[in-house]
This record gives sequence, structure tokens and C-alpha cells, in this order.
Amino acid sequence: MVELLKTRYGQKDQAERYRAELKARRRKPGETLQGLYQEICRLVALAYPGEHSSSQLSALIARDAFLDALNDRDLYVRVLEKEPQTIEQALVLACKLEAVNATVSKEVSESNEAAW
Repeated sequence: MVELLKTRYGQKDQAERYRAELKARRRKPGETLQGLYQEICRLVALAYPGEHSSSQLSALIARDAFLDALNDRDLYVRVLEKEPQTIEQALVLACKLEAVNATVSKEVSESNEAAW
């Protein structure tokens, strides 16, 4: 009975499920990049139990999962062009690029309104 409960509610044999969730994870409307980052880190830890969080392979898996989850092709390409080595570096770049994009969009919008 204990073994059955561990299998159903514990981490045992759940890694494959978390890997599928990680692969399918996409940024939700209104979700912050930091929130997405935290969720990807959580899923990587659950999907690859026993892997050291500092290992090069898990760092690449986390980075790639984060970039895929951005759900924004332009942002994905712009971040990838900077060649981040870790998910943390990808997060910093994505935050900067998103802030610049928001500022430019706001300025263009304001200048268009002023032209009317």
C-alpha cells in the first residue's frame, strides 16, 4: 500500500511526466519572464532528479526549455543570438530585450498619437 501511494503521489516514476510538461510548457498571456523562469527551473529539477543543478547538460536543458517556452519567435531569436550559456543568462537577456521592445513600442504609439 505504501509503495502504491509513493508511486501515485511521490516523485518515483514521475520524471517522464515532468519531462513531457517541460517540453509542452509555454508562456501564458500576462505571465512574467521571472515566473516562467521559476516554473522551468522547477520542472527541470523534477524531470531530471538526481542530476546536479549545476551540471552542463541540465543547464542546457533548462536554457533551451526556457527559450522554447517564451512563445515569441522574435524574442527567441534575439536572445539566442547573444549565445546565453545558462537559463539565468537567457532570463537577463529576455528581460532586457522585452523592456527595450516595450519602451520602443510605447514611444512609437505616443508619436503616432501626437501626429493626429
